[in-house]
Amino acid sequence: MMDIRQTRKALGLTQEKMAAMMCVNPRTIRRYEAGEVALTKGRAELLRLKIEAMQAHIRLGVDETIERAT
Repeated sequence: MMDIRQTRKALGLTQEKMAAMMCVNPRTIRRYEAGEVALTKGRAELLRLKIEAMQAHIRLGVDETIERAT
């Protein structure tokens, strides 16, 4: 299972931006990071896909799209 805090920090995202990206409340991100709740398989897959999309945008030089989407 992925480490949400480590992943978020590696991407340079705040808890609020990661929450928006995953379509959850920022409190949910805090709870994931604190280990209060487990990341579901569905949410983990959503996060993986969104990260891949972010990385593709960055490689293509359209990182401003990411800012507008979050």
